[in-house]
Amino acid sequence: MTHPTAVKTALLADEATRAAAREALEEFEPRQAAADAADRAAAAEVTRQRQSE
Repeated sequence: MTHPTAVKTALLADEATRAAAREALEEFEPRQAAADAADRAAAAEVTRQRQSE
């Protein structure tokens, strides 16, 4: 998975910034996974609808 460039850059910074970046990643990854799952579900529904036409 790729992460925003700003977060990668922050990981190279001081410890406080690295800690903040880690926290942001912990929030980003589950949200991204949920968004991906929603996108896949929507795509599957469109496929089902098109196949039943």
